[in-house]
Amino acid sequence: TSSGFKYYLGLVYPALFERNKLVPEMQNLLKDIFEYRKKNDIRETDLIQSFIDLYNDGDYNLNDVILGIFDIIVDTIIYSYSSLMFCLYELASNKDIQKNLIQEIERFNKQNKSVGLKALRQLSYLDAVVKETLRKYPPVPTIIKKCKECYKIDGTDSELPKGTFILHSVMGVHYDPLNYSDPGKFRPDRFLEAPNKVDMSNVYIPFGLDKQKEIGFRFTVLHVKLGIISILSSYSVGMNSKSAMEFDNEKVPIYPKEPLPIVFESILK
Repeated sequence: TSSGFKYYLGLVYPALFERNKLVPEMQNLLKDIFEYRKKNDIRETDLIQSFIDLYNDGDYNLNDVILGIFDIIVDTIIYSYSSLMFCLYELASNKDIQKNLIQEIERFNKQNKSVGLKALRQLSYLDAVVKETLRKYPPVPTIIKKCKECYKIDGTDSELPKGTFILHSVMGVHYDPLNYSDPGKFRPDRFLEAPNKVDMSNVYIPFGLDKQKEIGFRFTVLHVKLGIISILSSYSVGMNSKSAMEFDNEKVPIYPKEPLPIVFESILK
């Protein structure tokens, strides 16, 4: 619902919620796009068109579809920002990894005049770096689920009654040494090592388990990759202090309590 969406928006991004004029303005803009394409029989190959198709199929009303698009836009902004920030922090803290990534991006830039989805697949090390960032700093650190029926916990006499809310820690899964060796260390290579390749479905869930938001999560990963390419094509990153980072426990998604001391230095061509 609209009220539920606004509550969610205020929880994850208070600054944006305070500028609540943005919500109706975006709704009106998207509605105008819908009506213009319908009136002029225009069909595009983009995200908005996929939502227009959902609306035309009759499964959703216009307001739900517009809120769905806006939800993706907001999630992408919020998650991309935090993920890019943590990725730069790890690259600044791990110079060897940063050097390898810069070299891959330099090779990529020489071979490609533009960045497309197909071309991005060439950047296997960048993909591993982003995946490792999302493992260490999952944008959705916890998952809340509600039991649809009574559930007996295996190996115990305990039972979870129907309607019980379960809090599942994504951080706990991602930092479990049974799932990842040396989980506290930033190791992109773990996603490149074929014999030990991570089973994504079981122990890699940086965005939770909400399949309905998968499009938005893909946009987030894409934005982070494009951001890293843009930055490391011209700059290297470092730290102007080595103080330990602490998380702000009052924010969702996870954010550092203090601004990260990242500095940028121009790469000489």
